[in-house]
Amino acid sequence: MANNSNGYFFLSHSSKDLEKVRKIRNLIENENGNPILFYLKCLDGDNPSGKDKEQLKGLISREILARKKFILCKSKYTEPPHSSEWIEWEKAEVKELQKNNNEIQVHEVDIEDNDNYLLNVRNIVRKQRKILLVAPYELRDKSRLVERFLIQRKLQVESIVEEGDFHTDLHHKMGMAAKEYIKGLIQETTSHSGIIVLLNSREIKSSTILQMAYTFGLRYNCSIKSCDISDFDENLLRKIYTDIIELINS
Repeated sequence: MANNSNGYFFLSHSSKDLEKVRKIRNLIENENGNPILFYLKCLDGDNPSGKDKEQLKGLISREILARKKFILCKSKYTEPPHSSEWIEWEKAEVKELQKNNNEIQVHEVDIEDNDNYLLNVRNIVRKQRKILLVAPYELRDKSRLVERFLIQRKLQVESIVEEGDFHTDLHHKMGMAAKEYIKGLIQETTSHSGIIVLLNSREIKSSTILQMAYTFGLRYNCSIKSCDISDFDENLLRKIYTDIIELINS
């Protein structure tokens, strides 16, 4: 089973803001995330050049790519004319990496907003909780619309949708391989402090996939929410999102 984590974060910051950035690091760790921040002592004096500089850039680039969540701790020291060459390089590099990897998230937190900057970081971290959508065959198309809506709002969504071969396998002698697949995804969801969202409707009286997900969810003490999507519209999508955010923050 994976380590219990709300994600891995790269903190881009000015060394002049180190005190506030350390508070951000501590908060992310308290929220069950894994932050990394580079305070590079070697940059206090002579800047590395040549091969050393390229090696350092390569290391930082690989860390951004591996963590996939980039938070710019924004202040006057991270913006021209006060920002350093390295801050500007990191901002440009993450944009370049995003072109080839759409999983990379980029967030900005204004750390000069003393009343709200830690709250904003907390909200970013909590949105990394895995959301597992589970839908029966009859709701496969609507479930995709729900999934897209939530992903657009930067929630971490995965789905088990009963369709195609999976639908056939699930109903063939209870489909042991399919059952193990569902069990594994729910274990992973639990390991990421996740939430199972069961999509149902008034027309569906019983569903093997929903029953399995509910049973495994209870077994692994995962948060479970049931959503009736019979009356499907934009308001319902917003309500599902709002309800999930309330669960995340509870």
